[in-house]
This record gives sequence, structure tokens and C-alpha cells, in this order.
Amino acid sequence: MGAASRSVTFNVQGVSLQSVVHDAQQTISRSLPLPNGVYVEFSGAAEAEQQTRTELLMYSGLAFILIVMVLFVAFHWKSNRWLVMANLPFSLVAASW
Repeated sequence: MGAASRSVTFNVQGVSLQSVVHDAQQTISRSLPLPNGVYVEFSGAAEAEQQTRTELLMYSGLAFILIVMVLFVAFHWKSNRWLVMANLPFSLVAASW
């Protein structure tokens, strides 16, 4: 017997897409017992947004590590390294204004 596929689509307005997906996943896992071989998959914009968030965190972490490495190579005195790192949050706040 071939696999059947059903799709449910809806628009989200006024709330974040990830919160709707998270609530739907919790509700389905609590109240809807699925037989073996049946699964629920959230795709489309929800999947793309989650992948984008993951990539952004990964690349931000990599950039931070590279910046720290450059600082440690550029400044030979320990106090200068930590002084620059301590002032980094202040520069990020100023850059967002």
C-alpha cells in the first residue's frame, strides 16, 4: 500500500511563527497518539526560519571565535586583550543605535 500524504496549511498573524509551531508540536504530541509509521512534519516557512536561526547562531559563534583569536594574536599583553573584550558589549550597544 502506498504512503498517503496530507497537508494542512494556515497563515500566522500577530504572533511569531516559531511559537505557533512549538505550540502545535506540544499539542499534537500530548493529545494525538500516532500509529507506527505515521509522523508529523512542519515544513515551509517554519522549517526555513528554524534553519536560518541555526545557521545564524553557528556563523555568529564562528565569527566571535575568530575575532577573539585575532585579538589574542594582535595584542601581546594580557591586559590589553581583556580590556578590548570587556569593552566589546559597549561597542555593540553603540552600534545598534
